[in-house]
Amino acid sequence: MDLFEFFNIKKKRINDFMRKLLKNIPFQDSLLVDAMKYGVLLGGKRIRSVLMYILGKIFQVNDNIVDILASSIEFMHAYSLIHDDLPSLDNDKLRRGYDSCYVKFGESTAILAGNALQCLSFNIISNLNSNIISDSKKVKMISELSHYSGISGMCIGQFRDLKFKYEKLKLCELEEIYWYKTGSLINTSVQLVLISSNINNSSVLLALKEYSKNISLAFQIRDDILDFSNDMSCISYHTRYEKYSRSNTFPLVIGLKKSQEKLRKLYSDALQSLKVLSSNHVDITLLKELAYFIIIRNK
Repeated sequence: MDLFEFFNIKKKRINDFMRKLLKNIPFQDSLLVDAMKYGVLLGGKRIRSVLMYILGKIFQVNDNIVDILASSIEFMHAYSLIHDDLPSLDNDKLRRGYDSCYVKFGESTAILAGNALQCLSFNIISNLNSNIISDSKKVKMISELSHYSGISGMCIGQFRDLKFKYEKLKLCELEEIYWYKTGSLINTSVQLVLISSNINNSSVLLALKEYSKNISLAFQIRDDILDFSNDMSCISYHTRYEKYSRSNTFPLVIGLKKSQEKLRKLYSDALQSLKVLSSNHVDITLLKELAYFIIIRNK
C-alpha cells in the first residue's frame, strides 16, 4: 500500500472515530459541543494522526489503540488552533477558509470549547482499557502530552511567537519558536505510539525523534514559503511589506532562496535519520514517503 492510499484510509478512519467520540459526550444540544465539533472536524491534513498510524503499523500497535492516541493529539491540536485564532492572540477570522470558531460561536464559547477539548484529550487516554495499556503507561503518556502541550512546548512557542511578532529574530530564535509551537506536538505524537509499544531500542528512539524534528520544522517552513509566494503573486508590494514586517517567517528572516535550501537540507536530514531505522530492521517505506509528502510535494 502506498502513502496516498494509506493516508486516505487513515484520515477517514480518524475523522470517523473522532466524530463518534464527540457524539458520545454529554450536552449534545449545547452550543459548546457544537463549537467543539466544529473546531475538530473542520478539515485538517491529519499529518500527526497519519504519522501515528504509520508508527503503529511499524511497531505492531493495534489501530484501536492508535485511534485513541491520535484523537487525543487531534483534540489538543484543535484546542490550540481555536485559541490561536482568538482576538487576543493571532486575531484570525478564518481557519481553513471558514469562519474561525470564535467568529461562528462567539469568543466565550470558543474559549470554553478549547478548554473542553484539552481536557478531553487527557480524559480519553486515562480511560484506555488497563488490560491493554497499563496504568503506568497511561500516566507516562499523559505526562508526555501535558509536558509538551504546556509551558515546555506549544504554549511557550505561541507566547514567544506573539512576544517577538514585531521584532526581527535570528534564525536560531525562529527555529526554536517553531520547534516549541509545532514540533513539540508532532514529537509527542511519535512518543505516545512508542510508549504504547514495546520498543526500547535507544538508537531507534533517537532516530525517530530526529525524524520528527526535521519534518516538523520543514512542515512550518514549507507553509511559510507557500504563504510568501502566494502573497508575492497576489498582492501589492506595500501590503506584502506591511504583513511580513509584522511577522517572523523564514522568507523574511533569511530570504526565499535560503528558505528553500533549508527545506532541502531538512529533507536530507530526515532521510538520514531513517537510515538508522533501516539499519535496525525497521520498515521505513511509509515514513520516507511521508517526509516527501510534507517537504517536497508541489501541492
